[in-house]
Amino acid sequence: MSESLIKSITQSFTLIFLSELGDRTFILVVIYVAKLSWFLLLVTSFLSMGLMNILAIFIGYLVPLLLVKELIDWIGFFCFLIFGIMSINESLNMESTTLHEEIIKQQEEDEKNYQKLPDSEESNKSTFSTCLELFSFLCLSEIGDKSEITTIAITAMYNFYGVVIGTMLAYFCTIILAIFLGHILSKYITEKKMNIIGGVIFLLFALEILLYKIGLI
Repeated sequence: MSESLIKSITQSFTLIFLSELGDRTFILVVIYVAKLSWFLLLVTSFLSMGLMNILAIFIGYLVPLLLVKELIDWIGFFCFLIFGIMSINESLNMESTTLHEEIIKQQEEDEKNYQKLPDSEESNKSTFSTCLELFSFLCLSEIGDKSEITTIAITAMYNFYGVVIGTMLAYFCTIILAIFLGHILSKYITEKKMNIIGGVIFLLFALEILLYKIGLI
């Protein structure tokens, strides 16, 4: 396995995994633990998030055909820099609420939305409709998300196969974590802390690109 491939897998996995932790999609998967079996939840979540990831990779793959690598590197630098600053800035304005509290808020919002629907009294929804509902929610949540834009950027910059392996593995691990450990982690890890960690990681990768461009590494 080449050094380029290993580096691409490692960086892709790290960026997407940290971007998804504590994100809306992560919270949605945790919420649906009580609604679906672990197998159906895993399959539905991975299919939806994997589909959106493939779309982002496809877009990122086309970018090098239209832009020169010098420009691509600087676009990647500014993407990482901006998202790093945004994540840390968001954390400064956040309350130190745990993911568990965020999940409760999300459940309350969902209940209010269902009450507005004429058929909300029907509590016995089929398993298929529940899976379809989750699939739709996750796809919509991923559109324009940091992880999607990040995937586009790193696909244009790094080894293509490394990005595919790294991002898919990151989504799979995120879903597994949400299913089996989500409830436990939500009591101790705040969304504010996750934004700070993610922001620092983005800034570190932006710094790496900058140092590479000026010839220090």
